[in-house]
Amino acid sequence: NLFFSFLTASTCTAIMTSDELRDESTAKRNLSRAVSAVIDEQVSSAVVGSMKTLDDCITSLTHGNGDVDQALTKIQESVDRLIDQQDKQNTDQNKKHTDMVKLLSKQNTLIAKQHKHQILTWAIDHLSQKGPGSFYEQNLQYLKYKKCDKYAGPISDQQGDELIKKILYAFLRGNGFYINNCVFLGESTNDANKKFFRARIVNIIRDLTMYDPIVRKESNGLYAIYFPDV
Repeated sequence: NLFFSFLTASTCTAIMTSDELRDESTAKRNLSRAVSAVIDEQVSSAVVGSMKTLDDCITSLTHGNGDVDQALTKIQESVDRLIDQQDKQNTDQNKKHTDMVKLLSKQNTLIAKQHKHQILTWAIDHLSQKGPGSFYEQNLQYLKYKKCDKYAGPISDQQGDELIKKILYAFLRGNGFYINNCVFLGESTNDANKKFFRARIVNIIRDLTMYDPIVRKESNGLYAIYFPDV
């Protein structure tokens, strides 16, 4: 709106500083040039009506028709309308921009969910293939572990591939999965072996999905594994 300020302040000053409008023709020419510059810069159809009023005032002043004060009043009214129209256009444009940002955010969220679903369903299917050279044969066929349950005591000879499936299905539902107090079969149940077990599960899931899952110690003191945002 800088040019509006120029029109209402500088132009009027150029006219009124003449002693009692003694040099009225010069004032008219200054006003004509200033307002014409404003008109030339306008391209929006929403302001055509107000610009037509300005143009009429300029024509009248240039040819010496009409009173200068009356013309200035009309010009001021037209400029005020132009400012209001410009403010409305800016508000509409800002709303459109905000709506577009929200729409793109929703689309990106949906795309991310679809991508995550595709990754995990492929991983589960790939994990189920147990033929020669399969991921199962190379990484999980002999992967067994035991879980020291708080109530039932040690539960031995658990299949590693079944644990990975349970974890992947939890990821599909948007959840994490506890992997606490687990060690590989034949190892003692100490903190170092538990940490090694968690690291091995992370590596297997990363090899399957190409994403590093996150292991986090929860407020209850138990360790849980989560799939990262994609």
